[in-house]
Amino acid sequence: MGKYISYIDDERLFQCINNLYVVYQDAVNSLGLNNFYRNMIDPFKTQFDLMFLYNGSVENWVNDEMRRKLDKTVNNAIGEFHQEIIGCLPGLESARLADYDVKSKDDDSIFVEVKNKYNTMNSRSQDAVFDALSGIARNHRNAKCYLVEVVAPESKMEVWSYSSHGQMKKHERVYIASVDKFFN
Repeated sequence: MGKYISYIDDERLFQCINNLYVVYQDAVNSLGLNNFYRNMIDPFKTQFDLMFLYNGSVENWVNDEMRRKLDKTVNNAIGEFHQEIIGCLPGLESARLADYDVKSKDDDSIFVEVKNKYNTMNSRSQDAVFDALSGIARNHRNAKCYLVEVVAPESKMEVWSYSSHGQMKKHERVYIASVDKFFN
């Protein structure tokens, strides 16, 4: 199908890359003190940062904080890029405003939540993702639901089970997968 990635039409791939490029450009163009001070700043953290990390240099703190905000914006856009690419797999499509990122096109047999890195979820967000996916699996009796980690510590495809607040969480049709195993 595609010259660069076999399962993605080149035009669609270039559109995904262009969408990411636009986010980068918008983020860089929005850098500046006017936009920086529009967001709420924690005055306590700022004071401690200035005292303990920046030796009182407001300029260095502002520069680093602007880079941090840029990086956060870019990381979110990378997540959307991964979602779009996975949504281009045959039989799948990206979802918007749902409890999942990707689903099967023609039926409700596959639902996917995509995470950039395996360590981006704290216990509360892990519970929320698991609960959403297991709820989908309960509502769609033939569905398989996946948490797909793009950057994972190991290659895996297994039933997702973990302990949360002393309680074992597991559903036989909710899986955790590294992106390489999900693509296969």
